[in-house]
Amino acid sequence: MKRIFFLSLLLLSITGVYAQSSAEYIKNGNAKLDEGEPLAAAVEFEKAIEGDARSHEAYYGLGVAMAAINNYESALKSLNKAIEINSNYADAFLQRGLVCQSMSKTDDAIADYDRAIGINPNFEEAYLWRGMAKEGKGDVQGALSDYSKVMEMVPGSPTPYIYSGKLKLSQGKPEEALADFDAAIKADPSSADAYCARGTFWNMQNDYQRAFTDLLKAIEIEPNLPDPYWELASVKTSLRMFDSAIEDYSKLISMEPLNPKGLISRGLAKAMKGDMEGALHDYDRVMVLYPNNGEVYFHRSKLKSYQQDFKGAIEDINESIRLMPENWEMYVDRAGYKFSLGDYSGARQDYSTIIKVFADNPDLYMSRAGISVSIGQYAEAMPDFNKAVSLSPNSPQYIFQRGRARAEMKDYKGAISDFDKAISLAPQIPYAYTDRGIAKCLSGNKSGGCDDIRKAMELGDPQAAEANAKYCK
Repeated sequence: MKRIFFLSLLLLSITGVYAQSSAEYIKNGNAKLDEGEPLAAAVEFEKAIEGDARSHEAYYGLGVAMAAINNYESALKSLNKAIEINSNYADAFLQRGLVCQSMSKTDDAIADYDRAIGINPNFEEAYLWRGMAKEGKGDVQGALSDYSKVMEMVPGSPTPYIYSGKLKLSQGKPEEALADFDAAIKADPSSADAYCARGTFWNMQNDYQRAFTDLLKAIEIEPNLPDPYWELASVKTSLRMFDSAIEDYSKLISMEPLNPKGLISRGLAKAMKGDMEGALHDYDRVMVLYPNNGEVYFHRSKLKSYQQDFKGAIEDINESIRLMPENWEMYVDRAGYKFSLGDYSGARQDYSTIIKVFADNPDLYMSRAGISVSIGQYAEAMPDFNKAVSLSPNSPQYIFQRGRARAEMKDYKGAISDFDKAISLAPQIPYAYTDRGIAKCLSGNKSGGCDDIRKAMELGDPQAAEANAKYCK
């Protein structure tokens, strides 16, 4: 009987030691997370699990650590276990939602935020993240509703106002956005993020003086926060203060040495300043560090095009398209480079590729038509002109350009009809009168044609005097 009692005490003692050790490891793991050492934290949480395989806190901590190093599959596995052990663990649902959101599983993320809020209706962080997830799905009203809920729950927090303002700005509501940014600053006048958000707003409105004021205030509050420097450098670039912008980008490169955006942006500022060699040096550095960065090839292609190196520009943009095939702007640029080299068929093919995706964009048809016109293939251009006009029937420029092509084909009746329509839409376009006057003269209506040419001279078309001398004397 004594022996059984002794063994029971020993087992209780061992269990107590493991439980105590598990709690200690969890404490150590959380400390490592706070210190920014997720790998070391993971080791502590794994030791905690060895001591207590039913510790939901240990699995939760391990999930957080795995998420911090972007090992999302392992993070999900650990968080699933934490939830399995404790199905009322709101923090675990929130964290799993964050992991799902990072993996672009937005619906799963929202479901987890819903569960977290269901467990803890006052969980403001879950409302905030759910709002961001809804915003990502295009549910604008749902996102704004969640941001408003956080505003009610934490009136002194600038964060929901900032997110709400940015969303409203993206929806074309600048006045409402500004009101939110002002409210963010009022909620916390010491928030660098709030001043940065409003400074960014002013920059987008081209109010550079106010942008300067807010961004400098953000830097004064938090000198090591990168975002205000990014925006301030953008303002300076817009104002052509290239040297100062380059200094800001250099500071950002020192703050975030692994962020290729700094070198790319500094290279762009150098290029705008005219320092092509300096720009190429920055772009080349990015390519060495990040050979799969498609953006830098895109920018270097532009730089080469400025230097008339269209062959080199095409080589770079081909690589950029390989890395970022859905950046359709690059196909437009490549078409321009091919055109400059006389590869008209290749230029047209690039526009055809984009048109398959953006079939309702009239500018693309006009550009493809322009290639045909430039090499005298007016008949080939006509279907594109017709399509552009059908998509935008009240564009005087589209109709006028089609009229010119018709005139080149000696279809003076069709040309005059187009010029009539263009003039009715924009009566003050002088060159439309010149071209209509010439078409009338060539079709036998010299009186009417010369009246148009004289009207063009009154409106200030410099080509009208030459037409007058040729057709009206």
